Amino acid sequence: MQSRLVVLVVSVLAILSVAGCAQTATGSADADGRQVIEVSSQGTFEPAATAKAGQPIRLEFGPGGGCTAAIKFDQLGIYEDLTDGGGTVELPALDPGQYSLICQSDMVMGVLVVE
Repeated sequence: MQSRLVVLVVSVLAILSVAGCAQTATGSADADGRQVIEVSSQGTFEPAATAKAGQPIRLEFGPGGGCTAAIKFDQLGIYEDLTDGGGTVELPALDPGQYSLICQSDMVMGVLVVE
């Protein structure tokens, strides 16, 4: 049973990757010392984006559609609609840990790793 679940999860991730739902993120810093992570036009990052603990973070999302028309960080109480050209999520300085990001339909997932 467990091997079937693993095969199912891998298959779903492969399909989403081919369909353009799983994308990567790139990061930099702005003049105010805020970490800026640019997320793909599909609104998610896969497998993970990394940020430094103790510094504010700005996530810049491109326009989303379909499964990524909105994203949410349930742990942080954040929901962002991306249908009108994307969006920006400002995060405070976070403690080290992993913060799950998920699409509005709870299918496409990513993680923000704060070190």
